[in-house]
Amino acid sequence: MSSSSCFESVSIQTMTKRISRELRDINNEPTFINTSPWFQREYKPWNDKRRTRFIEVLLMGRTINPIWVIEISDEFDGVTFAEHMVVDGQHRIRTCLDFIENKFALGSDMFHDNNKLAWRGKYYKDLSVTERNIFLRYQFHINIYDYTYNTPEKIQEIYETLNSSSTQLNAYEIIKPSLNNFYKFISKYEKDFMGTHLYKNTESKHGSIHSCIIDMFALTSKDIIHFISLPDLRTKYERNVVMQHEVDKFITEYSGDMDNMVKSYKRILSEMATLFDKYMLSERAYEKRLFVARITNKINQMSSDEHQIIPTMIKKCKSKFKVILDHKAPHEIFQLTGRTAAYKYKLIKYVDDILNEAAK
Repeated sequence: MSSSSCFESVSIQTMTKRISRELRDINNEPTFINTSPWFQREYKPWNDKRRTRFIEVLLMGRTINPIWVIEISDEFDGVTFAEHMVVDGQHRIRTCLDFIENKFALGSDMFHDNNKLAWRGKYYKDLSVTERNIFLRYQFHINIYDYTYNTPEKIQEIYETLNSSSTQLNAYEIIKPSLNNFYKFISKYEKDFMGTHLYKNTESKHGSIHSCIIDMFALTSKDIIHFISLPDLRTKYERNVVMQHEVDKFITEYSGDMDNMVKSYKRILSEMATLFDKYMLSERAYEKRLFVARITNKINQMSSDEHQIIPTMIKKCKSKFKVILDHKAPHEIFQLTGRTAAYKYKLIKYVDDILNEAAK
């Protein structure tokens, strides 16, 4: 990759002039810095400790890791200019901008006690003129890849190379560039999952809601892919199912099926409410997801005339599902020593057998 890259040094003050197309135009800067390009992970501000220590390091003039960008051509108001799409460094840039805009004060958790005495509780506006100048003149080292790296495959390659950074990307974030349109498509289902027994939280972090949705699709499959863990199942579904097609073709061909599955999940959650609501949202998450997924799989195999028996079928299953949910160590039901992949497979067969019997 090095043969297609170069670098430059840019002060924080200059960055503030390049952070939007409008500001770049007003300040007649040659470059627009895009901190939220199409492939970038969702921005969540650092916690108080981390951003405080980061600003402390900048005020002390210490060296930090370079920013990595891809340079492409952009246009605004008839003027062509360079756009730098940030691959690695989004949080560092955004934290600097948030500090300048007085969105947070420095906390007490700093590397050096003397700095704590000098800067604790201070916003950017509270710093001395000298300290503000030191901050604004701090130089970021920016490594620049050329436009040929603006592809899902090349961006994934860069992410994997840079994954030794202080906040490592998880598997979801590494593979995301290749599946970007798929993740965008399934984002429409987020509200259907959030705050339910399928996904307890009301917001997503590092793609966790997408991981849950993909888990459900994979567990609903007629023939479940062999897996050793849920992350393994998820990755295999993405690579062996979604990426076997061109992603956009997969979405076009299967969007109706995915819509119907999510409708089925919601209906089943409603039918199972009298059972599931006895437990906290976080309790037995895999088991509850599996029940809903396998019921949906069973429904998918039934004719429209058979759909009238669905409420009765679910009702018949509840008492047996309850045995699993109530057991302190459900793997012991299958004479297993832990909730391993073997347990997950045993439970799939157990649930399918219950459903087949209940549907008779």
